[in-house]
Amino acid sequence: MSEHDRDHATLDPSDLAVVLSHFNLGVIRAMAPVARGTPGTVKYEIDAERGRFILKRRREQREQLDRVAFGHAVQIAISSAGFPAPKLIGTARHHSSMVIHAGSIYEVHEWVVGSRYDDSVPKTMGAGAALARLHLALAQSPVSAARPRFPSRSDRRANIVRHLEEIRRAGRGYAAGAERAYFDATKSIDALGVDRWAVGIVHGDWHPGNMLFDGDRVGAVLDFDNARPGHRVLDVATGTLQFSLLAGTPDPRTWPEHADMARVEAFLRGYDASAKDRLTKAEFEALPALMVEALVGEAAGPIATTGRFAAIEGEAFLEMVVRKAHWLLEHAKSITAAAR
Repeated sequence: MSEHDRDHATLDPSDLAVVLSHFNLGVIRAMAPVARGTPGTVKYEIDAERGRFILKRRREQREQLDRVAFGHAVQIAISSAGFPAPKLIGTARHHSSMVIHAGSIYEVHEWVVGSRYDDSVPKTMGAGAALARLHLALAQSPVSAARPRFPSRSDRRANIVRHLEEIRRAGRGYAAGAERAYFDATKSIDALGVDRWAVGIVHGDWHPGNMLFDGDRVGAVLDFDNARPGHRVLDVATGTLQFSLLAGTPDPRTWPEHADMARVEAFLRGYDASAKDRLTKAEFEALPALMVEALVGEAAGPIATTGRFAAIEGEAFLEMVVRKAHWLLEHAKSITAAAR
């Protein structure tokens, strides 16, 4: 359900030539734009003398530059420790993980091969196990979670509230329901004191589109653009949500409101089996509200800005979000019990 299927853009050939001249890839045989990607990001598949690669471009902004640098530090550290993340290619002269050109940030990483998520319970368990291994690798890495330039959780929450207000002012019928669900969730989160828990580094976007599988195990985690300081349960809640969603037809209004409880249990079993420290009672209790926070928060920005969520009309998508959010809140005790 992540906003990762958008129309792709292309790059100017002269920009491509300048950027690629910084990397020692050998003779470029072929290039093609990749349709899948984060909004504002352009990707190219490159077939070169030295192998297959992905070229990625993002807009250059001060906050974005800090986020890219942090994400690269995380990716380099965990890849060096053996975690399955694509290897970033350094520039030939300065061995930098990025090139800044004409107002954009560019990076190149190796191409990785694998299968996509198929909604199966074994792959769901594998995704939970991979998240636990990632958290362990991050805890043991030299990358510090003390990054004052990153927006705080209160800042991100304020942005979500602002987006929800904009959606309501635009007259969308389900905006009030989305606001109620979001505020009910944040009230529960605050009552549990989640934001006072110890902070480490989290992936920030643990969903099926960001990984490739080798059998039932995760063979590669592809995207560290949202890596940031946070508590591990934020990743666990996002993963539990994303890997238990039931969709179906292109019309989200027909999607079931309930979560797939077999996949909820599988994801969390996979996490606990591979975690250094098992999830606590408090973390289990926080999961339903954090799932709602992630669900509403992910939808609010795109719908407020564009009136859509990827290719889906905003009103239809918001209706689905409200139904699923209410179901999660109404069945919070059942989710917590099943998870434990």
